[in-house]
Amino acid sequence: MKVAIIDLGTNTFNILIADIRKGQPTDYLLKTKSAVMLGKEGLMTGNLTDKAFARSFAVLRDYSSLIKDYGCEKVFAFGTSAIRSANNSAHLIEKVSRDLGIQITPISGEEETKYVFNAMLCAVPPQGDSNYMMVDIGGGNNEVIIGREDKMLWSASYELGSARLLELFKPSDPITPGEIASINHYLDEKMTDFNEAIKQYPVTRLIGSAGAFDSFAEMIHQKKTQRPLPLNSKHSNFTADDFNGIYKTITNTTRDKRALILGLEPLRQDTIVMSSTFVKYLLDKTQVTSITQSSYALTEGVAIQLENTL
Repeated sequence: MKVAIIDLGTNTFNILIADIRKGQPTDYLLKTKSAVMLGKEGLMTGNLTDKAFARSFAVLRDYSSLIKDYGCEKVFAFGTSAIRSANNSAHLIEKVSRDLGIQITPISGEEETKYVFNAMLCAVPPQGDSNYMMVDIGGGNNEVIIGREDKMLWSASYELGSARLLELFKPSDPITPGEIASINHYLDEKMTDFNEAIKQYPVTRLIGSAGAFDSFAEMIHQKKTQRPLPLNSKHSNFTADDFNGIYKTITNTTRDKRALILGLEPLRQDTIVMSSTFVKYLLDKTQVTSITQSSYALTEGVAIQLENTL
């Protein structure tokens, strides 16, 4: 059965087209994404702007053509933070359903967390019996999970995504140490439960889900080797020290200079500052020494669930 799975994120829309067959490995036929910036200028007001609405519809129209070209029998489209929190997202959902035949289902942060957890477990199987932390950084929300082996011990979904923080703090270019301190203070206020959880479940390993972590892994790899990461790899490993080095580069350069960093996707030139600041906060609060980037995220998590229901 050929299916299309669409993740309507706050910054990007991701589509995965897969051929899922009972008793056989799933064949991933296409995986691509488009920068939509659905939440731009609307996260703090609670309403999607007309421009964001138009960008979203244009991308979904393109995805509709891909779905037809691949002969997909079913389409699963999930709206995450911006869709579920916007007061006027029903207008987009209705228009997409009427004009493109794509039914968008808003999902909760808890549902999103479960899909991401299953996806990362598949891409990065647990090693040993120590605790690990999984992180998915979105534009609107960030999911943080603490697990052990194949079990989720603790999880939370925070409205602290990169686009949301960017819109809230409007940092200088480059961001200043004082602005970073203010963001960290804000994270302390919003993540008291996380700071309690890591006392109960100490972690030394972080697994990051696609998105910003794809860029972190690519930047670090290209800095070391001057070559891109191998295509179709499920994960990549680097150290906390590797991350700290790229974090310094990101937070000490202007937007124009960040455009020259090898491995940084153009669509993340702005949000990568907030994404890296969030990860740095997590590292400073834990004893994490190793980081693994998982290429699998929400769309693969949905595919895995579909595999299990055939």
